[in-house]
Amino acid sequence: MTDDPRTLEQVLADYREEAAVLRVHGHRAQAESMDRMADDIATVMVDYLTWLSEDDAMSRSGRGKDYLRARFGGWLGNGMAEFRGRVRYFRACVIPVRVNLDLARGDARRLARAS
Repeated sequence: MTDDPRTLEQVLADYREEAAVLRVHGHRAQAESMDRMADDIATVMVDYLTWLSEDDAMSRSGRGKDYLRARFGGWLGNGMAEFRGRVRYFRACVIPVRVNLDLARGDARRLARAS
């Protein structure tokens, strides 16, 4: 494990800043490579980088405030939740996605007919 206290957001920002410096000094290919790397990481880590307000988290999960608040302290301790003023925010990757039962039933029926 590393002792680096930076967040992924900070690491990506640092790489983008370093790419900008390289570009200014004429190292366009290296700068573009660093930008692509940062873009690729941000793309695959979108649920980690996306923050949801408590209301948005309730909509996404179908769970109530009690569920979210019971887990908030643990998530806060490991960087998966934070306060912004008086509002709780959660990284999207820790919030379950509500299952669309109608869609799931339709898929099950289609699979059953295809068998």
